[in-house]
Amino acid sequence: MVKSPRRLTRTASPTDRGGGGSCQLAVPGDWVVDTDADKTVGQTGHMKSPNGKVSVSIQEHSPGQTLARAKSVALEFNKRAKVLEESPNRVWLSSPYVLGTTWTVLVEGNPVCEGHFIIEDPKMDDIAKKVAMTVGPGK
Repeated sequence: MVKSPRRLTRTASPTDRGGGGSCQLAVPGDWVVDTDADKTVGQTGHMKSPNGKVSVSIQEHSPGQTLARAKSVALEFNKRAKVLEESPNRVWLSSPYVLGTTWTVLVEGNPVCEGHFIIEDPKMDDIAKKVAMTVGPGK
């Protein structure tokens, strides 16, 4: 299981160490840490397939935020996103990406969990779907 990262801070307060670790997803055993992504954002929780054609990260939204609000923010942030699935517990968005497709999978909870996928090869969709179905609250 890959857990959502601990945030360095959620507010300007020097004593607020943020949240983290409340969300998770499962990747196949041969996936590796995406160290390039971790360097870019300074956090952990980024994994990629052995061939590098799928990368995924897990994050969590602020406590108290609703799934509807998380969806609204995601659609506002990415105007090209299309809804692939919407239920009371999950919202799955897809959008074109320069190297392929991105998915955003939002799962109800407190906090709302978010899996972000970059899929560079459509042949990897099936394995990415299996990982997407595991996005959710940590156990």
